[in-house]
Amino acid sequence: MPAAFKTFASPTGKIFDYARRVRHDLHQTPELAFEEYLTSKYICHELNRMRIPHLAGLAGGTGIAAFISGHNTLGGVIGIRAEMDALPVEEATGAAYTSRHRGRMHACGHDGHMAIALATSRWLWQRRDSFCSGIIVYFQPAEEGYNGGERMCNELQKLGVMPNIVFGLHGWPELPVGSITTRAGILLANVDSIQITVKGKATHGSQPQRGINPIPCAGYLSTQLQLSPSSTISEDSVVLSIGCLQAGCAANIIPAAAVLHGTLRTLSADTRREKLRWMESVCRAASRQFRCQVKLQVTSSTPAVVNDKACTEILFETADTILGRPRVRRAAMPFLWSEDFAYILQKTSGCFFVLGTRPVGRRTYPMLHSPHYDFPDAALAVGIRIMSALAQRSSQYLQR
Repeated sequence: MPAAFKTFASPTGKIFDYARRVRHDLHQTPELAFEEYLTSKYICHELNRMRIPHLAGLAGGTGIAAFISGHNTLGGVIGIRAEMDALPVEEATGAAYTSRHRGRMHACGHDGHMAIALATSRWLWQRRDSFCSGIIVYFQPAEEGYNGGERMCNELQKLGVMPNIVFGLHGWPELPVGSITTRAGILLANVDSIQITVKGKATHGSQPQRGINPIPCAGYLSTQLQLSPSSTISEDSVVLSIGCLQAGCAANIIPAAAVLHGTLRTLSADTRREKLRWMESVCRAASRQFRCQVKLQVTSSTPAVVNDKACTEILFETADTILGRPRVRRAAMPFLWSEDFAYILQKTSGCFFVLGTRPVGRRTYPMLHSPHYDFPDAALAVGIRIMSALAQRSSQYLQR
């Protein structure tokens, strides 16, 4: 990739102030997957105020695509993505702008991602004559386990605005504010949600001989499945975790069934297939041993996030310029969490990166999905500066 790019001005304090207000507004009205109606209305209102053309009602009704400077130009299309949905978590941050929706909060920082995307849109729109490529900023519903990214990707294809290059980010509290990390190739894992149903025969606890108790079988499976050693994090990593076991409702009743839920995380298709086959064999053996019917199901899957090498180099060069090389970390190994940004990377070139959200001076910070997690305002400026510069540098790159 060419080493030299034309230098563009960086966003100013007014843009950062705007992003802070937007984040605080959105933080107060969190909505779950495919229910982001207030969120969608708010974003459309902001885009209308900025006079940025956009389409709403996408991907199930709440997705939005905003278009900046001739999105169908011959100069190509650059994509920027933000997620919209929140989590079913009761907030405990104590923030002045705390959630007004009981039992729901932006515990994964999507309020911050949307604020970065809107502020970046505002800044790029004001300078839309300075670059040739079109830009699409899209706001996607249902990232939290519902693969809204796949539906949004299909919508972009139908509209004929699939980006030539696309970028996305996610806050990460194990990195300090002012730093980022990513890598070319596999960055995030394949994740399969697993359900194992164990069917026995219900009976009263005083007559166990008249039934078949599914609980010992379920307990055996929970233990046996996790005895398989998880490798250290490498290109062949595999992690299987059973997080939920449901069975029965009374101490003196042997239930008819037990259900286990878990996740399988892998970094290669071969490892995933091998692990699923092994799980099937464990289930068959348990079925014979405990005289139960055992059924293994993959209830949902999210593919691995695989970054394009050239796009990752664009990101690294951009971030090195903005943050300084010591704050730009080249990740040696992938992370084992997932992101449905993977779907658009299956269709086009792009790069997903991790944005530090641990406040400066703090050694620890609440993890994502915690009721205490709050995307810090200081990280907004970093995200806006990087996304704005990425759009401009990618525009130049597409002209070469």
